[in-house]
Amino acid sequence: MNIFIILVRVFFQICIAIWNGLVGLLNLIIRGFNQKALEKNNRLRRGVLEDKSVPIDSLFVNGCMQNTVISGSEASVRNRMILNAVMNASASNMPVVIFHESNSELEYLIQSQIPDALIVNQQNQIYDPFFNRSESEIIRTVLAVARKEYAMNEEAKYALKGMIEFLTIKNRKPTLAAFSTCPYDELSDKIDNMVNRGGLSDATGNKVKSYLFSGQKESLKLESFFTDLIDECGNTNPRSAIYDVIKAVSEHKVMLMDIGNSSNSHFISVLAYQIEMALRSSMSFCLLLDGISISKDIDRLVKLISVNSPHLNLSISTDDLYAMLGGDEKLMYTLLGNSMENIIMQHGSAISAEEWSKAIGFYEKTETTTTTSRGKTKGGFSLFPSYNDSKSIAYATKREPIVKSEEIVRMAGNEMYIYDRVQNELRHCYTTN
Repeated sequence: MNIFIILVRVFFQICIAIWNGLVGLLNLIIRGFNQKALEKNNRLRRGVLEDKSVPIDSLFVNGCMQNTVISGSEASVRNRMILNAVMNASASNMPVVIFHESNSELEYLIQSQIPDALIVNQQNQIYDPFFNRSESEIIRTVLAVARKEYAMNEEAKYALKGMIEFLTIKNRKPTLAAFSTCPYDELSDKIDNMVNRGGLSDATGNKVKSYLFSGQKESLKLESFFTDLIDECGNTNPRSAIYDVIKAVSEHKVMLMDIGNSSNSHFISVLAYQIEMALRSSMSFCLLLDGISISKDIDRLVKLISVNSPHLNLSISTDDLYAMLGGDEKLMYTLLGNSMENIIMQHGSAISAEEWSKAIGFYEKTETTTTTSRGKTKGGFSLFPSYNDSKSIAYATKREPIVKSEEIVRMAGNEMYIYDRVQNELRHCYTTN
C-alpha cells in the first residue's frame, strides 16, 4: 500500500511538473508576443521609415525647388546631391545662384552637366556688382553695404553721382575697377580742362563739380570701401562677358560664385544686397549656400536667410549646420522651420549631433520592467519540491529622442536621415552609387 501511494504521488508530481512546464512555456510565448507588439508600437511611435539602400542620383532632386538643408558627411556626397538639385532646377528653367568657398569639385560637376553655367572664381573673374546697374542702384548698394562700417553719410551719394557723371562723360561704364582707381581729388581739375577745351559745356561741368564738392568729405570713405571690396572679389576680365547676380537671375542662369572665404564680409554683403534687389523685383530663383559660415557680423546675410520669401528657395549644404551658424540655435530652428526637406548625415561634433537630435524630435517610448520572486516548499512525503513563482510586469513611458546624438556621431559616410515636411516622413537609408 505504501508503495502504491508513493507511485501515485510520483505520478501526480510528474503531471504537475509537466503542467507547470507547459504553463511556463505558454507564458513565455505570450510574453514574447507582447514584447514584439510593444516593440512594434514603439517603432510606430518613433515614426522612422527604414530604406535599406537608395541610389544617390534619386536624392535631393527638388533641393533647389524648395527650402532645403543638407548637413553632415563628406563634401563629395553633398556635391552629388547638389548636382541632382541644380540639374532639375536648370531643366525647369529655375535660376540658381550658388555661393561657395573654393568648392572646385562642385564647379566641375555642374559645368560638366550644364555647360552654360557661370563659374565665377579667381581664374574666371566675370563678376562686377556695378557694371550692369543704374546710377540709383549703384548708390543704394554702396550706401546700404558701407554706411555702418565706414560711418558713411548721405553726402556720399553726391560723390558717387559725380564719379558716375565723370565716367559717363568719358564713355566709360561704371565698374568696381573704375571706382577703386578713381582719382577723386583730381576730378574737378579734369572737368575744368574738358570745359576749357570745349569738350564739355559749362552747365554740365558745373553740375558735376557741384556733386563732387558736396560729397568731398565722404570721398576717402568711398575710396576705402572700393579698395576693400576689390581686394575681396577681384577685378573683372574686360574681355569676358560681365555678370552680376541680378543679370544671371534675369537670364535664368546657373551661377556659381566662389567667395574665397567667409571673412570676405564686404563681398558677401554686396552679394546679399543684390539678392534683395532681385527679390524686390519679384524674381523667383534658388539661392544655395554651400559651406559658408554665417557670421553675425554680416547681418545682411543673416536677415536674408531668416526671411521666408515666396520668391526665394533657400538651400543650405554644409558639413555642420550648427557650427556654420556659429552656434546660433535660434537661427538654426528658424531655417529648419522654413525648410521642406532636411538631410542629416554623420557629424563629428557631439554638440552639433545633440542639436540635431533635439531638432529631429522625441517620442513616447513604452518600456516594461519584470519583477520575479520564487519560493520553494516541500511538504509531506514528496520526491519533488514544489515552486511558487510570482511575476509582476510594470509598464512605463519615457520621452526618448527619435534619433540619439550618439547614433548621429556613429553614422556611416553614406548613411542619412531624410525628413520630408510635405509627407511628414522621416526616412533612414544608405546611399548607393
